[in-house]
Amino acid sequence: MLQLTVLNAHDRNISSIVGLETARNLNTLLLYNNHLTNFSLASGFTNLVFLDLSGNSLTNVSLPGGMTNLFSLVIVNNPLANLALPSDLTRLEELDLNGNQLAKFTLPSGLTGLGVLDLGFNSLTNFSLPAD
Repeated sequence: MLQLTVLNAHDRNISSIVGLETARNLNTLLLYNNHLTNFSLASGFTNLVFLDLSGNSLTNVSLPGGMTNLFSLVIVNNPLANLALPSDLTRLEELDLNGNQLAKFTLPSGLTGLGVLDLGFNSLTNFSLPAD
């Protein structure tokens, strides 16, 4: 699976990503409109540029540090109430968290390239921006 660079697996009734850790050279991972409730990505996905987890049933998302090439992270329309992002997402330009159940969100420092941040249709009562 090391040759695989694009995985488009949207609308496939996927409920687990077991085995995905062998596809460490992915640059695009599209898992929207599935049945995922938990998404925990193993370390080593340093080539990942685009990740879309929209339209699942996610209550937990865990991303490792070292994903310094990630350009776009889209996690829309999930029941996600908490999300902590690693601070080394230095190339992240788009962060779309629209339509979740986030009550608080802290944008980590180090996201110096962020140009689009969508937190609409959440339950935010506390939102923090880094000082830098």
